[in-house]
Amino acid sequence: MEKVNVSNELLALYDVATFPMRPMSQEQAVDLLLDKTAALFGDSLVAFYLYSDQTAAFLPLKASRVDLTHVSEVSLEHAMPLLEAAGEHPFVWRRDGDVDLPAVLGLQTTIQAALLAPLQLDDAPLGLLCIARDGDADVDFTASEQLLFEALAKRSVDALVTARSFSLVQEEHKHELQHARALHDLFGISL
Repeated sequence: MEKVNVSNELLALYDVATFPMRPMSQEQAVDLLLDKTAALFGDSLVAFYLYSDQTAAFLPLKASRVDLTHVSEVSLEHAMPLLEAAGEHPFVWRRDGDVDLPAVLGLQTTIQAALLAPLQLDDAPLGLLCIARDGDADVDFTASEQLLFEALAKRSVDALVTARSFSLVQEEHKHELQHARALHDLFGISL
């Protein structure tokens, strides 16, 4: 199994460090996050779940190497064992562990090892990022890969927060433009 080499890792860390600062929508941020994760861990399955306050659940949003069409949301209560196991750092999972990760995440796959990072801001969930490997030989993630994944997860939180802020600013700007158009149409005033 191909491991992340040092030069690719450094380039990826540099690239990942910059993406939370780019103005983009939440969908663009998730796409970029998935692309970077898949590029770094190319032989791995990657899945991203976005937390919804309305349903108190993680919604399967994007994935590579796995079909999320029939995957239902993961309730916060159902995901709690994973979140507690992870704590502040990504959770390293092996098939022989206590938690049935594929069942919890609703994935119909035979993964052998995984890294799961709960993405949260001030204890409020934002999403879940998971990379997983299947197969028999050498499926464990190296210490270097685990650190890289942790850095990626931390920057992902920043990117999601930036994207939410950018969306709010765009929404405010849209309302200001509508207000200005209404004033112009009503009174012929340009602002």
